[in-house]
Order: sequence, then structure tokens, then C-alpha cells
Amino acid sequence: PVKQKGQAYYLSVNGNDGYPGTQQNPWKTLAKLSSLKIAPGDSILLEGGQIFDGSIRLGAADGGTSEMPVYIGSYGRGKSSIASGNKEAMLLYNASFIEIRNIAFKGAGRNNGNTTSGLAVMYSKNIFIDSVAISGYQKAGLLIYSSSQTIAQYVDARENGFAGISIDGEFQQYNSH
Repeated sequence: PVKQKGQAYYLSVNGNDGYPGTQQNPWKTLAKLSSLKIAPGDSILLEGGQIFDGSIRLGAADGGTSEMPVYIGSYGRGKSSIASGNKEAMLLYNASFIEIRNIAFKGAGRNNGNTTSGLAVMYSKNIFIDSVAISGYQKAGLLIYSSSQTIAQYVDARENGFAGISIDGEFQQYNSH
């Protein structure tokens, strides 16, 4: 059988959450995404050069497959930005097969009330991160925690408190018998 590509959801600051979320009639806010069931092959596309307030949270029910990953990125001209204030810009928790490209994540600032990481990948697998800029978070710009098969390339993480990029996990003791 032929693999069918998933649904593309478009967002523009000039959009309207009452629209269907197409490129011609995009949604306006990241909050609209919370009502969706993200399926394998789906794309979340933010208009380049624009700043979107809020955050994106994806979990086990929102992932893709190896043949049809979920894609999150910019469309049009330039890199889109997510301004998340005092929260994470993006949290992937127990998620899999997600590709994130060409987005900037901006927190309120490590000295201005932000107490989180910018892009947090936790207990996830098969995550690909490419060409992202992350600044203004008290903890790590990019946190990869207890995750596997995760690739991050061309990450510009600056003006974050604890670390630009932090890779950590839970300790597991292996019994030798």
C-alpha cells in the first residue's frame, strides 16, 4: 500500500482559529493545536518571520512513525519564533518520530522569571532537531533527558542559565548475572 502523507496544519499571526488551518486560511494561535490529535505524517507549519506566543506540548499520542514522522517547522520566508514567556516553548514527553526544523524559541529570560528549559525532549525516542535557535531560559536551552535515537544539529543555544544544551538521564544499574 502507498503511504499517505498526513495533514498539514498552518499557523500565521494574521490567521484565525476559526479557519480550517490550511495555508490559504491558517490558524492564529498555538493554543489551537492543543485540541488536535496529531497523527503520523502530520505537519505543524508556522509562518516564517512571525512570533507566536505560547508553547507546544506533544506526548505519546502525538507521535509519528519511522516512515511518517510528525514535522514541526517554518514555512514561507525566514524562521518562525515561539515566545513562551515563563514556560517551555516545546515539550516532547514520551513522544516518538518527531522532526523539528528551522524555528527559534525565546523565553522571558533567565533573570526575568523563566524557570524552565526551552526545548525539552524527555523520555522520547527518534527525535530529529535541526537549525533551531534557543535563548532566554533559566535551565537548558535544549534539554534531552532519558531519550534515545535523538539527533540535534545546528543548534544555537545562548543566554540560557544552566546550559545551552544539556543531555542527561536516569541511572540504571545493570546486574552482571
